[in-house]
Amino acid sequence: GDILFSTLGILLFLPFFIPLAIALKLTGEGYIFYLQERRGYKNKKFRIWKFATMLKASPSLGTGSITLKNDWRLTPLGKYLRGSKVNEIPQLINIFLGEMSVVGPRPLMEVDFLKFSPEIQDQFYRCKPGLTGI
Repeated sequence: GDILFSTLGILLFLPFFIPLAIALKLTGEGYIFYLQERRGYKNKKFRIWKFATMLKASPSLGTGSITLKNDWRLTPLGKYLRGSKVNEIPQLINIFLGEMSVVGPRPLMEVDFLKFSPEIQDQFYRCKPGLTGI
């Protein structure tokens, strides 16, 4: 189900990808995707795909791993993409690669994952992380 869903999603989104990629190149800092290491199934690390919505240096600026609603680090297009959740669409690639599922707990950043006790960490990813969250 996940592979079929992600394949159809990628194919349906392709016509919108080129204009969006051009818009991101022109309105942001010249990059289209943001890749970040996350924890996945059986605590394995993987790189999550998202459309770039923030300044490149944003992880070392401001609030760190927390993004506020009107965060100054968001690009104008990035603010719209986050508000509409379109920035999450590239995670269909993660689903296609088998790193994520359509439904499951949202994958955590390393810094947030390590805040949990080892017992909770062990329980947290007994299933694949999901695009939609549970």
